[in-house]
Amino acid sequence: MTNPQEKRSFFRINSEIVIDFHNVDAYTMQHSSAESQFPDNARSLNLAQELKRLDREASTHLAAIAELSRPLADCLAVLSKKVDVVAQQHFADQSNHQHLIPTQANLSEGGLAFNSQKPLYKGSHLALQLKFLSDFSSIACFATVIRCDSAEPSKSERHSESYKIACKFHGLSDTKQEIVGKHIMRAQLAAKRAH
Repeated sequence: MTNPQEKRSFFRINSEIVIDFHNVDAYTMQHSSAESQFPDNARSLNLAQELKRLDREASTHLAAIAELSRPLADCLAVLSKKVDVVAQQHFADQSNHQHLIPTQANLSEGGLAFNSQKPLYKGSHLALQLKFLSDFSSIACFATVIRCDSAEPSKSERHSESYKIACKFHGLSDTKQEIVGKHIMRAQLAAKRAH
């Protein structure tokens, strides 16, 4: 059972996310990478992770450079943004080719709730691939199902059963947590602008 205090420690948002998932066993979750569970997208997933890791590594150097030369730091920041734009376009093109369908999900840095057409057992383990449409970033991760309830089917699912799945992320790296956190922050800002 999830500790209610733990549930409140993460800010949650509703967002459209492309979700791909399948069941894995505990051994796979403990001893393999989540990216290896999605071989068709492993290269793009690893590229996204590496770009975010390099951003984090460069940020300390950029701060030091800014103290010595503001124009040089500004120029390097612009070059970094150019790389981001190229990467976003790459991921957007890939998503368009795959004809991915987003689903409404409730997301926090601790886990995810979404509708599924098949039930998943509480305590079962999942390999998840999440694509965030706000910037086309994506992560692969493992999660454990903490709840599965019958749900009201959406308009597009009228003739099929639907289940509300809640799962807790397992062992998210700092880079992946940062990607999820940035998506949540962007969604918060978009919601504020909409009001």
